[in-house]
Amino acid sequence: MGGLLALITSTHYQGDDLLNKDIRQVVHDAGTTLPDFTMGLVRWWMVYNGRFFPGSLSWTYVLFWFCDSRVAYKLAIGTVLLGAIVVFGLFVSRLTGRWKTGAIYISIVLGLLQIRTMHDGIISYAGLIPLTAGLSVAAVLIVISRRGFWWAALAALLYSFALVTYETVLLFAPVMVAIIVWKRRSWRPAAAIAIPALTQGVIVTILRLSLHTAPELAYTVNLESKTVLVTFAKQALAAFPLSQWAPGAPAMPAITKSAIAIAVLVAGLPTFLSIASLGRSRVRATRTEIIAIAIFGAWIWLSSSALVSIAVRWQLELHRGQGYLPVVYGYFGLALFLLAVYLSVDRTMVNRSRPVIVTWRYGSALAIAAVVSLTFAGNVVVASLS
Repeated sequence: MGGLLALITSTHYQGDDLLNKDIRQVVHDAGTTLPDFTMGLVRWWMVYNGRFFPGSLSWTYVLFWFCDSRVAYKLAIGTVLLGAIVVFGLFVSRLTGRWKTGAIYISIVLGLLQIRTMHDGIISYAGLIPLTAGLSVAAVLIVISRRGFWWAALAALLYSFALVTYETVLLFAPVMVAIIVWKRRSWRPAAAIAIPALTQGVIVTILRLSLHTAPELAYTVNLESKTVLVTFAKQALAAFPLSQWAPGAPAMPAITKSAIAIAVLVAGLPTFLSIASLGRSRVRATRTEIIAIAIFGAWIWLSSSALVSIAVRWQLELHRGQGYLPVVYGYFGLALFLLAVYLSVDRTMVNRSRPVIVTWRYGSALAIAAVVSLTFAGNVVVASLS
């Protein structure tokens, strides 16, 4: 993970960051204060696009206000990404009661996290997607791990902030609630997720119904089935490793041998040794736990892709291999799904012959390490361009 943080820190400003980095000057020129400037934009988004995301604007502007250098800003959003990875790892460890699952998840997700040439949610946009993904899963982790009103209040607060920062996490609420009910054997603890989700849903619905002018294309819906399916496929498949280099995708620079060599040394070899070491004993996750992980992962990945697929702007602009910002949710979700696949195969290794177990142990470690290496090499190439 240190290598990924170093790559993020080495990149330049991209997308909206090119404007937001000058927030101090913008606020000064407007002759106002940061809170007033932020609230003015919150109202504008509510009135003209039906969006309620004060957390996004507040987080972004405050982050740029205090991070007065590119390196400080990149370190901040890189740390947010690593924090989200750790939270997801802790979540699957808690869900299965085995710390190894978290370690394996972290290795898998590192093989999916791609730095993109445009609309990248890892090195830009104030880290909003990793932030809200981490806060949402942290809320579930707290509810299934701790009892009591104040813990539930903390979980509700974290998820509420995620909801008003990037509304897409509203889609994750049904499965989050289901997991809490399953683990706690009660509907009551799930209120920490359900109440904020219902509140945000009502707010968004009222704002959308109150619009008097057509919103921007990014928030205009087109449900023509063929167009939606094509856009959905583009967004969902963009979560797979090296998707930017897929056939038919926009031209990308070649992944050089030197980049691969660096990746194998920095990321691939440590991953191989880690997975091979963990494979000395079976994880033995239960079938129910594996199914829960698979469903949650698939839901995060595919529901966020579905939301992108119905927006007119992305139906027009999204190219093969180039997912829009919520593809970062796809990385985390697909990694959960692939972890479930790994755990399913690992279950079948019980009572198998030693040669079969050894082949699985080192073969799976090599496969994961190879993907991590190639993804890291691709990130090295893209980072050198940004």
